Amino acid sequence: MIDLKDIYKALRDELLADGDLMSVITGVHTMQAPARAAFPYVLLRHVAADQWETFRSGATGESVIMQCSVLSQAFPDVAEVIDIIKRLTNVLDEAELAFGGYRHMRCERLSVEILEQPQDKLYHGVVRYRITVER
Repeated sequence: MIDLKDIYKALRDELLADGDLMSVITGVHTMQAPARAAFPYVLLRHVAADQWETFRSGATGESVIMQCSVLSQAFPDVAEVIDIIKRLTNVLDEAELAFGGYRHMRCERLSVEILEQPQDKLYHGVVRYRITVER
C-alpha cells in the first residue's frame, strides 16, 4: 500500500513551487491547519484509497482520492476563493507528480464546489482529485 505521506509531500511540493498560487495564499497544510493559521490557505486531506490490478499486463497500483480545501475569510465576496481555486487547478490538473517506488500515471480533477459558512464568515472551496499510481 502506498504511503500517504508520499502523496501529501508530492502535492504540497507541487503547490508550494508555484509562485502564482503562493502569491495569494498564506500556506499549504496537511490534515489540519495550525490553530491560528492566517487565511486564505490550502488544506490537503485524503478521502479514500483503492488498490487495483490489471489481468492483461499484471500491473498493480492504487487510486487515491485527495481533497484540496481552500479556506477564505473574504466573506461575503466569493471572488477570492474562486481565484485561488483557478490557480490551484492550473497547478494540479494533469500534474506529473513523483512518488518513491511508483510511476505516476495521472492526477485527475473530480469535482469543485464552494461551500458558504456564514456563521464563521468563511468560504470553503473543495477540489477533489483522483491520483492514480502504478507500481
